[in-house]
Amino acid sequence: MAPDKRREARYPARIVARVLRRNQPIELLTNDVSFRGVFIRTDSPPALRQLVKIELVVPESFVVTGHAMVVHVMP
Repeated sequence: MAPDKRREARYPARIVARVLRRNQPIELLTNDVSFRGVFIRTDSPPALRQLVKIELVVPESFVVTGHAMVVHVMP
């Protein structure tokens, strides 16, 4: 197994993530999160370097909204 070269530690977390692509919201779950990123599982990932809008619904129904860029896709 190759060593992990990430700058930030990843933490397992199942958080509701709403991803807006082409004005269509898709509700998914995160797999893990870090200070600089979030891994979201999906059967139809966006293209690399595609910009997406995401909303993370954290406990107490607080919503964190932001824009993100796809930097890694796994089959």
